[in-house]
Amino acid sequence: MATSKSSKRQCADETLQSDIQPLTKKTKTRSELDLEAWYAWVYPPEFYDRLSKISLNPLALNELQRRIRIRRTFPSRPVDSSASILRGITCRQDLTIFARQGGPDLCDLRDYPFPPTKSQLPVAMDAGQGREINSGPQSVTEPSTEETKKNPKSQKTGPFNVDFSLHLADHQIHPPEASQEPEMEDIMAALAAPRPGDLLSQISAEAFKSFRRCVMGAKSEGDVLANVVPTLLGQNAANFDTARNLVFAKIRPLTDGSLVAPKPDLYDGVNPITLAKAIREELADVVVPSKVGGNPVVPNFFFEIAGTNNKLEAAELRARYHGAIGARAMTAMQNYGKQAPVYDGMAYTFSAVLSRNVLEIFAHHITAPTTAGGKPEYHMNSVSSTLLSENRDALIRGITAFRNCRDLAKRWRDDFAQAANAPRLPAEAPPAEQAAAAAYANSPLSLHIDNAAGPSGIVGLNGDGGLSISSNLQDIDGFEWQQLDPNLLQHYLQMDNLSVASGVATVVVD
Repeated sequence: MATSKSSKRQCADETLQSDIQPLTKKTKTRSELDLEAWYAWVYPPEFYDRLSKISLNPLALNELQRRIRIRRTFPSRPVDSSASILRGITCRQDLTIFARQGGPDLCDLRDYPFPPTKSQLPVAMDAGQGREINSGPQSVTEPSTEETKKNPKSQKTGPFNVDFSLHLADHQIHPPEASQEPEMEDIMAALAAPRPGDLLSQISAEAFKSFRRCVMGAKSEGDVLANVVPTLLGQNAANFDTARNLVFAKIRPLTDGSLVAPKPDLYDGVNPITLAKAIREELADVVVPSKVGGNPVVPNFFFEIAGTNNKLEAAELRARYHGAIGARAMTAMQNYGKQAPVYDGMAYTFSAVLSRNVLEIFAHHITAPTTAGGKPEYHMNSVSSTLLSENRDALIRGITAFRNCRDLAKRWRDDFAQAANAPRLPAEAPPAEQAAAAAYANSPLSLHIDNAAGPSGIVGLNGDGGLSISSNLQDIDGFEWQQLDPNLLQHYLQMDNLSVASGVATVVVD
């Protein structure tokens, strides 16, 4: 009996100990830390120092107030203080006369600084390196509504204001009204091309009425995300390598490092395993957006959601900023391996902005510097604008343009990635090697395995990003791959993850 009571008491003690053990704190992921730093970001002081003109807006006034507080010094008290004067007043009549003459001298209170508070010193993230610096308060008034506390995205207009736009213009990132137009005819034709499948049959008159009710009833960005965006994206989301709300913490700053890091609502890019490791490393600060592995690289399609019309201007500014980031990445891919950069004036990057019921699509491209030693210029042009709730035909036209634009962006980045992956030989290379390089460049296969004793097969990446293996090595464009020396394969592919041993070339995809 005593043993039974003792065991019960021991079990109770163990249960009590387990109840009072502190809960372990969950470790935040890199993406969560980047998002927190993004929402806490504010303009550093040098941003305003370098602006050609500062507008009157809450963030600028906030910075001015911060600088005034820093410059203030504690004034010395006057010789004849108010307290000594009041002690000489003996009756009420003297006090009345004293008040009529202006009252006490309050010079010792004028410009007296407020004591600093912790809320006045938030952190600011350097967009280029991800480091944190103290740079003043983020807003004139702290958000107080419960919705803002629960959903930081409600503050999304944030730094995207007139000063942001002027900063971009000062660095040759032009708004649509000041941009040069690229070749638009092919883009417009591609966006207007009929889609495979009949959208007319998919979107009935009743479906359009339901869509319009959802659009007109949308009061926030969450409503637009839930009720409007799925209609635009459709069912072919698996065909794209996409990331959402990812902070581009690894990208080199587009201007002088004083802007917030890019963070598109949605972007499409290239599956990183389809791009050679050497390219990813050499162009890492331009084509690899995030420190978090596995996210798409070479972004060239961006989707920004304004939610309501009063945030449309901020969404267009984000599209202008992110589109320039994408245009720079595509230009780097286009010029990879070339001695001097080439600017052909073509648009290979696109962005779409949705403001409740208005869909706008923009094309982005880069032109050569206008002065010796200058920087290239970035341009943004509208290629489509649709009022989705106008009628059924307008909705179908907008969906067609959006999906065709997304497909066009994918074709361009896939072509550039394939061309960059192609082997590069010196001009004096033997004709057989040049033929091999040309055959590889024209082949849909990404990786080849050859055996000196005989063909061992081809390993490549299919359209879905998976591995495909062929047991029989076939001739490609008249060139017999089994005659290719395996030791030349590493020279052709220029990949660090390729090794040759015992006459067998092996590629490891990381």
